Amino acid sequence: MGDKMKITVLFDHYKESKKKIAMLEAKLCYLNSSPIIKVSRYSDEVRSNGMGIEDRYHHLMEQKSKIENELWLENGKIFGIEAALDLLKEKNEFNYEILKLKYLDKKSLSYIGDIKGFSRSTILKKLRQVEKELETIIDLQAEM
Repeated sequence: MGDKMKITVLFDHYKESKKKIAMLEAKLCYLNSSPIIKVSRYSDEVRSNGMGIEDRYHHLMEQKSKIENELWLENGKIFGIEAALDLLKEKNEFNYEILKLKYLDKKSLSYIGDIKGFSRSTILKKLRQVEKELETIIDLQAEM
């Protein structure tokens, strides 16, 4: 797979993981803000939805645990990418912004050149440079 295609796929997966994390966090927030158990009358004989109070509590805890596990997995997927982006930003913020505009914001090279005040060819050259740097960082992470 070519470098550009590899980076495109990498950022597509990154964006999908970020969306999934946001949805999972919203679900977890909802579950955390919901009353655990609503009790108007307690009796072993009276059950709502076929579940007793303890069953409902355990079901809620299972839901929360499942979401927390999914969040942990998704955060693990993006951790390396975010660390690489932080390194690129620290090294050369201008090139980092070009990479971000191109792959995360899906802007054209001409657009990036216009807003940054450089020609399209200069932006392309800087983009190729930062793509190689990102590729190197990702490869180093894979070796660890």
